[in-house]
Amino acid sequence: KCVGPNYPSSCIVARRALRYLPHQSIDLPVRLSLSCEGVACPGDQTCVAGICRSQVLDPSKCSSGGCGEGSLGAPPPSDGHVPVIVEGCGDVSGLQVGAPWPMKGRCNTRMSRSAIVGPQKLTEKWKAQLDMKALACPPVLGTDCDTSAPVIAADGTIYVGGVDGLYAFRGDGTRAWKAPFPGGAFAAPAISATGLVVVGSIDHKLYAINPGGAVAWKFDAGAPISSSPAIAPEGTIYITAGDATAKPATGALFAIDSNGNKRWSITTDAPMGDVALSLDASTVYVGGEKRFYALDASSGVSKWDYAAGNFGNAAVALDSTVYLLADNGLTALTVNGIEIFHFGLTVSGQPPTPVAGGAIVSDSGSHSWDLIDRNGAQKWQFVASSAAVQPVVIGGDGKVYGVSQGEVTLLDPVSGKDLSLGQPGFPQGTASAAFSAMAMGADGTLYVMLGDARLYAYSN
Repeated sequence: KCVGPNYPSSCIVARRALRYLPHQSIDLPVRLSLSCEGVACPGDQTCVAGICRSQVLDPSKCSSGGCGEGSLGAPPPSDGHVPVIVEGCGDVSGLQVGAPWPMKGRCNTRMSRSAIVGPQKLTEKWKAQLDMKALACPPVLGTDCDTSAPVIAADGTIYVGGVDGLYAFRGDGTRAWKAPFPGGAFAAPAISATGLVVVGSIDHKLYAINPGGAVAWKFDAGAPISSSPAIAPEGTIYITAGDATAKPATGALFAIDSNGNKRWSITTDAPMGDVALSLDASTVYVGGEKRFYALDASSGVSKWDYAAGNFGNAAVALDSTVYLLADNGLTALTVNGIEIFHFGLTVSGQPPTPVAGGAIVSDSGSHSWDLIDRNGAQKWQFVASSAAVQPVVIGGDGKVYGVSQGEVTLLDPVSGKDLSLGQPGFPQGTASAAFSAMAMGADGTLYVMLGDARLYAYSN
């Protein structure tokens, strides 16, 4: 039973303390989140997204939506570190403050959801051409590499990788600079708390590039890097590298400090996917060949592993459910690695997108987006008009943005109904079937990187 003061590890405890305001009604929502299960906070603190912080709130400063978690006092800085909590992301203090989309999937849980409402009708604001005519996978990555999804800095700069380096574009679509390096970048960069743009390359290097385009440091991973970095609250950078064409194939996961020094690494016999972190950033999730791993973030020691399909990518939901999408379908796991369900699909190396009560997946076999609920049932399926469906982005109103063969589709999150029919700008149909990726800016602009090596900006 959940009886204090020594609560069992299966309990979730939330506390609030506030002063009385006479003759005033106060709305005080208290969230019980699975990310706080077993988190034992001192008696004057409460758990938020797996982290202990002050339970005290000032009711006079509550927003119109009530005295939510954002009204709580600052977390007690035991080591000088002050967490920055974002719902669905946990502590994002390792990423650039104010950046609307600082990494692939927006944050370390890879939730791919913006707090901003996106465009309901599409108007092309601008398009910017990279120094190439098309994107293509290098042989070392096979035929299933990702486009470098755009990421967006606090000042509105958009960073995107190409086959010849990293590009920076201003908010009006003009190019700010290009940082060339051998091999190019085939996965999204990430923007650290200090403003460094961290990006991996096929030339085996992880580059840290300052906002002016100069290389601050680089780390040699010993193999091509085709994964997007995750950056923990204290600044640790997680990246995977590997060579599927080597005999035998190679794979490795690295934890690198903010100065480019290796903290720890593990090796496998095949390349791995993108890293996702738990809400409290204590666990690293990564998929490899027929295996999915949960590792201690500070040491790399295994917590558990799960027999899965090949080269899965994961995302973490608000309730801490881990959704793994591999080549055999979608699997939902608890934080302890226990299977909740498995739903068979024919997919191709893309991460799922958690939503309320389930996850949306891009099914390359049926050319569709599917909503699979927490019980493992398919709630809806939307079949795209063309192949190569890509992971979706969720707007602040819950609406779903998908892109397939250059066509941008807007879907209702509950029914899967096409909301873009008859709306100006939908669909686009402007580029090749593969290599599509999206991000959403602070003003709701939708940025789409397409296979014609152009970055498109769409708004209302």
